[in-house]
Formats: sequence, structure tokens, C-alpha cells
Amino acid sequence: MKHILLLIALIFSVAATSQNYKNHWQKVIAFEEEGLTKPANEEVNKIYVLAKKDRNEPQLLKTFFFRAKYMQLLEEDAQIKIVEGLVKERKNASPGTKAIIESLYAGMLEKIYSRNSYQIDRRTKVEGTTPEDFLIWDTKNFESEIEAAYKHSLMERELLYNIPLAAYKEIIDFGPMPVKMERSLYDFLAEQYLNSKSVIQEYTDKTFSDVQARQLFGDSSQFMALALSDSIGKHLAN
Repeated sequence: MKHILLLIALIFSVAATSQNYKNHWQKVIAFEEEGLTKPANEEVNKIYVLAKKDRNEPQLLKTFFFRAKYMQLLEEDAQIKIVEGLVKERKNASPGTKAIIESLYAGMLEKIYSRNSYQIDRRTKVEGTTPEDFLIWDTKNFESEIEAAYKHSLMERELLYNIPLAAYKEIIDFGPMPVKMERSLYDFLAEQYLNSKSVIQEYTDKTFSDVQARQLFGDSSQFMALALSDSIGKHLAN
């Protein structure tokens, strides 16, 4: 009887927590619809605190997207704070969430480099290890950090294969394109890596013909028809 009561209590607790997040997000959307960015940001910060307390990592990641959006509207040094936030959150995250953060971090660095490549390519080369401050990175620093982050996102291969992508549905749904949910987190992150600008640029410029490149980055039937060299396997294996 005790076990039954505990199970019922747990079910109601989970349901109440889920409803609590839903109520908070409804307030956020309502504020956004009225163009009230600051109140919306304050509400998201409340969700962040709650998710931290509950150790609800999908909700934490969801708040990241909203906080990043609001930072860009409200703060001048938003880019710096967004990157710093990702670096901070990945330190204590579970392996699955850390892998997602690594992928997000790599994508963020790609965007920063893409928008500022003219100035970055003309910077004095930084000697030694990559500095913590990305504002002084040269082209090589960006390339190495982006590559390292994507590889870190795929490092725990077996573990990530056993995490269903649906466990992170809260955040995956934010993408501009529909995402197939019936697969593993590893499959999704590997796709992000293969679709990244760094890999596309490397393989279209150095390894593949135009026809091969279209096959690699086309649909599944095209991909299966492509005979790959061992070099692409190294990117996913390392």
C-alpha cells in the first residue's frame, strides 16, 4: 500500500511540476505577444531558477534560447554573455545535455566567425594555446575551437545512442525545420556536425567532387549511394 501511495504522490508531483512550467511559459508568450521584452525576460529567469532547482535540463536549455534572444535585444555585449553562459552551463551538465551544449557552442562560434570573418582573418596570429577571450581569437583559433566542440559533442557515442532524441523535445522543436524525433541524440548531433559550415567547407573544397558533395549533404538515398573514403569516418570517430 505504501508503494502505491508513493507512486501516486510521484505522479501528481511530476504533473504539478509540468503544469508549473507550462504556466510560466504561457506568461512568457503573452508578454512577447504584447512586445514586453523585459517582463518576458524576467519570467524566463524565473523558469531558469526553477529548472536549476529541479535539475530539469531540457527546461534549462529551453531558457537558454529565450535568454539569448532577449540579451540580443536588451544588452550591448550580448554575444559575449551568451558564449560565457554556454561555457558555464556545460561544466556541470549531464553527458547528454553537455553534448547538446557543445554542439550549440560550436554553432555559436561558427556564426560569430561568419559575421566577422573579414576582421578576424586579418588579426595578428595568436601564438600558443587558444586564449579564453574569443574576442582576440584569430582564424586558426576559431577553426580549432569549433572542430573540438563538435567532436566533444559526439565523444560519448554509446551513451548518446541510448538517449532518445524525444527526451529533449522541448528544445529540438525550436529549430526552423521539422526534426525526425524517432532516433537517438547521437544521430541528431552527428547530423548537426555534418551540416556544419566547417565540415561542408572542408569536404567540398578538399575532398569531394561537386557530385559527391551533393550526395553527402543530400537526402538519405543519395547519401547511401555515396562511397565514402575513410577520412569522413575519422571525423565521427575522433
